[in-house]
Amino acid sequence: MSNETIIDAKAARRPAVIPGAPPREPKYQRGASVVAMIDLYNDGSYPNRANGALLVTLGALGEVVQVGLHVETGTPIYMVQFGGRDVVGCLEEEIVFG
Repeated sequence: MSNETIIDAKAARRPAVIPGAPPREPKYQRGASVVAMIDLYNDGSYPNRANGALLVTLGALGEVVQVGLHVETGTPIYMVQFGGRDVVGCLEEEIVFG
């Protein structure tokens, strides 16, 4: 799987952004138990891992440790620690309550 495929697949899951629209309210809060709805791959955020490397498998249980906001799109970004390992940035479309 090429890096372009991973990036394009992630972009396809993002909701449409309306310029000037208010930021979306986060669905999940810090401390929430969540489950990965898809396999999550390195998009280049982890320099010590190969681009495209599998970071988290479908069904992995995690905890939201921080909630942020992508300023340009108003999209909530969730920092989720899966299985006591690395913290991975997730979109709402990639996780559900666990």
